[in-house]
Amino acid sequence: MLIIGCDYHPGFQQIGMEASGHSRWFERLISELQFELWVADAAEISTKRVPKRKNDREDAELLLRLLVENRFPRVWVPSREDRYLRQLFWHRGT
Repeated sequence: MLIIGCDYHPGFQQIGMEASGHSRWFERLISELQFELWVADAAEISTKRVPKRKNDREDAELLLRLLVENRFPRVWVPSREDRYLRQLFWHRGT
């Protein structure tokens, strides 16, 4: 199953992963459900968008095309264990 361009809005029921600082709970949920979460480089995605206007349908089509063509600009996301170790090191240094 492919889920393309999810959006999370706390005011209504639509799941999502665009630029968001409070997404750790969603990343954990996806991991616990044994799905793989890919995060894209938003700046690189915006350079590939033609025309430059933005709407959800066109974004989803662009993300799908990039995935199918194996050109999805994926960024590294640390695992849960890596995040835990980083927190340990962070607190150890203070």
